Amino acid sequence: MILAKGMVGTNVAQVQCLLNHNYDYNLAEDGKFGADTEAGVKAIQRCSGITADGKVGPATWNYLDYPKPACGH
Repeated sequence: MILAKGMVGTNVAQVQCLLNHNYDYNLAEDGKFGADTEAGVKAIQRCSGITADGKVGPATWNYLDYPKPACGH
């Protein structure tokens, strides 16, 4: 499953939780994939060296779960 702006649900809340926990974001974990979540995803994608399209597919999930040392904490 690929997550993108406009989607809602528990998977989106998990993305928000990982952005908050692993990357020090302060997103509402409301399960709504809005502009702030998309911006966070794009920033993580750029830092991780993958295409910054703002969509959460397998490669992005990997970096959300296991941040590159220079990207997360």
